[in-house]
Parts: sequence; C-alpha cells; structure tokens
Amino acid sequence: MYVLTPPLFELLAKHIQLTNSKLARQYPSVHYGLLKTLNS
Repeated sequence: MYVLTPPLFELLAKHIQLTNSKLARQYPSVHYGLLKTLNS
C-alpha cells in the first residue's frame, strides 16, 4: 500500500479554498464531503 506524504486531505486543505463560493456552487457534494471529512 502506498502512503502519500503529506496526506491527501492536508494538500486539499492547503490548496483548495473551502470558502470559495464557486467550488460550492459547481461541486456541492465535493464541497460538503471535504468539509465533513476535515471537521471529523
């Protein structure tokens, strides 16, 4: 099994602005999933 360094969610948190309204409008399920995963 391969391990990413840094972890995938850390990369997403750094490079994707979760407060970006364009992301929330175009990909609401992805936005919700990322928020839910990062908050758990």
